[in-house]
Amino acid sequence: MLARTDHSAEWTEVYVGDLNTRTLRKYGVARSWGQVEPYDVRRRRTDPVIASAFMQLVRFHDTAPAGWKKAYALRIVDPAGAAPDYLDRALPVLDYPMPAVTVRDVLDDPQQRRFLETYLQSDMLRRIPVDIGSTRRSLGFLQSSDQARSPVIQVLVHFADGSRITSVLDVASSPMVRLDEQSARDVRDRLVSSARASGHAADHWVGPADPPSSSLTTIDF
Repeated sequence: MLARTDHSAEWTEVYVGDLNTRTLRKYGVARSWGQVEPYDVRRRRTDPVIASAFMQLVRFHDTAPAGWKKAYALRIVDPAGAAPDYLDRALPVLDYPMPAVTVRDVLDDPQQRRFLETYLQSDMLRRIPVDIGSTRRSLGFLQSSDQARSPVIQVLVHFADGSRITSVLDVASSPMVRLDEQSARDVRDRLVSSARASGHAADHWVGPADPPSSSLTTIDF
């Protein structure tokens, strides 16, 4: 379920959404001071803005691959070398300008990192055609209390030398693609750490500006 709560002196207005039935309902809940159980619950008219936010979250959830966590894998193909057989399940990337790049290159060279993040940003939006900006704004009205059900897109990138890294777009917390450095591994599955002491390279936007601030309540799906 999705929910939102607005408090007033006497009533608490609660929105409850159900993804299974595609329904969103608004309730007015009244409690006495210090009382846990409500003494009155009434249906209220649903705000069209909240209803629109709910349907946008439904669209994100239903866009293939269906679910809150969307993940796929890419394999950067180097024409000069053969890719290992075990990577055949990953989607081949034939147009990457620097096909011989490795995870070490990406971690140590800010330019390589920025290029990969920008490429992945475009690839995510092409393969998962959902409006990320609208989804973020919708989360300004409705949220889930279960972080496991927060909208996230992950891409596992296999490089031609067998190394790999995962990129993450956490729609609820940031409009930017980032590389998960803790996921960087070489061909022998050993952790690869950046040799640079500097911080993260410039971030890349995938959607419009931040959503407007609003009164939020967590929701259970």
